[in-house]
Amino acid sequence: EAFAAGPYGLSIHMRVIKDAPRYLRRGGILLLEVGLGQDRQVISLLERSKAYETIRAVTNEAGEGRVVMGQATPQA
Repeated sequence: EAFAAGPYGLSIHMRVIKDAPRYLRRGGILLLEVGLGQDRQVISLLERSKAYETIRAVTNEAGEGRVVMGQATPQA
């Protein structure tokens, strides 16, 4: 069963991006599976959170971004 993901399909991603730093060690990596065409939006969410660095999309064989990853920044 799919998650209720809100009007843009990103509500779950937004919550995980916000909450994950509490559970990740410094330098830990957050991996998010994304729907087709959502990679740029999720990258933007990670960048705006200021809690992650080395943010990038991982593509499938067709060159489509299907996973977005970011490394937890040191806690201030």
